[in-house]
Amino acid sequence: MAFDSLIKAYIAADQFLVDRANEAVKAWNWTTGRTRAELADVVNVVGGTFISYSSKSPLITSVLIPAIGIPLFLVHKDNKRIDRQDEEAKNKQALSYESERAKKIMKITSPLQAGCGLVIYSSENARPTENNLFDGNLFGFGSIIISLSGYIMRAGYQAPRKDCVRRGIEKIKQGLERIAERWQPVPEAVNTGGYR
Repeated sequence: MAFDSLIKAYIAADQFLVDRANEAVKAWNWTTGRTRAELADVVNVVGGTFISYSSKSPLITSVLIPAIGIPLFLVHKDNKRIDRQDEEAKNKQALSYESERAKKIMKITSPLQAGCGLVIYSSENARPTENNLFDGNLFGFGSIIISLSGYIMRAGYQAPRKDCVRRGIEKIKQGLERIAERWQPVPEAVNTGGYR
C-alpha cells in the first residue's frame, strides 16, 4: 500500500516536471527560435560549470572538467540525434522508436541523477572546509541542473524558427506595406485664379 502511494507520487512529480519542461521548451522556441536540444545543451553547460567549480584543487578541477565534459558532449550528440529523429517522425506523422526508447531511459536516469545530486548537496560531509577541497553543494547542485536536461528532452518537439524579434520586425514591415498600399495621396485642387 505504501509502495503504491510512493509510485503514484513519483508519477505525479515526473509528469509535473515534464509539463514544466514542455512550457519551458515552448517559451524557449518562441523566444529564441531554437530547439529543445539546444536548451538541454545550455542546461548541461550550466550544470557542468557548477560541477567543474566544485573543487578548490586545480588538480582535481583539471580531472573534473574532462570527466564531466566528455559525457556531456556525448549527451549533446545524443540530444541532436533525438531531435532529428523526432523531426523526421513528426513529418511522417509517426513516432520514432529510437527516440521514444531514449526518452524512456531518460525517464529513469533523470530522477536518479537529481536524487544523487540532492543527496550530495544535502550531505553534511559535502560542506567545504579548510581540509575538504571538495564542495559537494556545487557538485550536487550541478548534478540536479543537469538532470533537468532529461526532462527537457522528453518535452514535445518544437521545430526551429526565427526568433521573436525577427518575427516581430517582419510583422511590422508587412503592416507598413499594407498601409502604404491602401494609402493613396488625394490630389489637391489647384486654384488657378479662374484661368484654365
